[in-house]
Amino acid sequence: MATQTPNLGLNKPEVGGDVDQWGYLLNDNFDILDEEVYSRSKVYTGDTPPSNPKKGDIWVDNAGNAYIYTTDWKLATGGGAGAEVYDHTRVVSASNSVEARGHYRCDGTDDQVEINQAISDIVT
Repeated sequence: MATQTPNLGLNKPEVGGDVDQWGYLLNDNFDILDEEVYSRSKVYTGDTPPSNPKKGDIWVDNAGNAYIYTTDWKLATGGGAGAEVYDHTRVVSASNSVEARGHYRCDGTDDQVEINQAISDIVT
């Protein structure tokens, strides 16, 4: 049986104890994280970034480039100015994601394979 994190109640799969449940547990976690991030950040679109952003806000320009605000706008989709900040970031999307964006996409079966590959690729 999975235990949960204290703040968001994310499921912590028990290694060797949650056989064939990782996909469900991780998808539930992704849903919780998605809701938390969305509720705490704003997503802006348009030619110019907003004038008064707060940390964690996201801006998608008309060319489809996504930026995240930390102390200034940083390109979050790779390449271009600010990309060096995210060289070690890998995005893993759930099998039921609305959009198939990310470096890795889980298929709902043995999702730890994709997740572990993402972690391994960051280290190497």
